[in-house]
Amino acid sequence: MGFVLDAIKGSYGEQSEDRLTQVFCACFNNSRRFRELFLRFIRYKRGAGHFRARTQQQYAIRGASCRADILIGEAGSLPAIVVENKIDAPLKAQQLKNYNLVGDFCDTRKIALVKHYFEMEYVDPWKIKHWADFHSVLTTSRSGGNAIDSFVLREFVELLEELGMARALVITKKRLQELAQFIKSIREPKPYLHLPLVTPFETAADYLGMLEDIVNQMQEEPFFRKRLGKKARFSPWLGSWWYGNDAAKNRHPWLGVEISLRKVYKRIAAIHTGILFDSKHGSLWVQTCTADKSGNFLASKSHPGDLRFESYAEKAISFWKEQLM
Repeated sequence: MGFVLDAIKGSYGEQSEDRLTQVFCACFNNSRRFRELFLRFIRYKRGAGHFRARTQQQYAIRGASCRADILIGEAGSLPAIVVENKIDAPLKAQQLKNYNLVGDFCDTRKIALVKHYFEMEYVDPWKIKHWADFHSVLTTSRSGGNAIDSFVLREFVELLEELGMARALVITKKRLQELAQFIKSIREPKPYLHLPLVTPFETAADYLGMLEDIVNQMQEEPFFRKRLGKKARFSPWLGSWWYGNDAAKNRHPWLGVEISLRKVYKRIAAIHTGILFDSKHGSLWVQTCTADKSGNFLASKSHPGDLRFESYAEKAISFWKEQLM
């Protein structure tokens, strides 16, 4: 385990991508449970008992060279899986095409693991996945295995969180209600409110993290790229909504994301999802909507109860797709 400890303590290069690559390989090689979870995550059904990972191997192609971040397979054999690791730099199509020219990679499963999604052309047969999704797998699967497995999984989760690749899986209704009460309190003439252990600020940050990942997932679908255009990006808003005839008196805040369509389609000019606060009563609604040019909601879908990322993302994306068909 000395190699794992050294890697986690930062004995490798300062660049976060290199550090993550080295620690990943150390964890993969020292924990069967880690191997099982990763191979399941990329939907590879064998190899947990015999596969090992190695890193940063150079390959020559047409007078140039490319460096493979992570190679996975049996010792002494051609790699079964090649992984390109990207944290902050954009993932470039040409880079993936260069990998496809390497003879040793003809029959490999090709995976790009990224922190953020960057618009690019599809490169067959590469699959793009997010480190945040693997973080979710690890945080929900820490049970099982031995003490070494538990240590490896815990330390790798902490590294992903340190690098900003964690996501809230669930935001409870109680936390959302505390956020609504906080919004109500600060809008009163004399705001006084005791902040609980989990503050409303953390709840809001967790929620915005969910929205960023929802938008990233949506951008990967050609259907949405056609409707939204290439410039659509995650851009959170703190805006206003109102009811009744007196808009100035009944104006309330909302926290969420709004994306304008490339051009109006079936009266739809923008899509939204967010939390609508009623600051008079301290209540809230989580809604996914479509809107016209004037900002009027055309159709909406509510998300009651605890906010679970997987179901929230699936329902919001399905709703938008249905409305934009």
